[in-house]
Amino acid sequence: MAGNVNFQLRPQISYVVNSRLSLNAYFDRSFNDPLVTNSFIRATTAGGIQARFNLAQ
Repeated sequence: MAGNVNFQLRPQISYVVNSRLSLNAYFDRSFNDPLVTNSFIRATTAGGIQARFNLAQ
């Protein structure tokens, strides 16, 4: 049997605190599981938080 099992999870949350400040949080998880015996499982993970502050009115 040959092929891959691929899975990706990418939730993102945005929150507006007020008219000048907004926050974003994200998470990214990728998973690749080959169905052949001579390949390795590969997985990557990333995440972060972003804050935006608007100086203009």
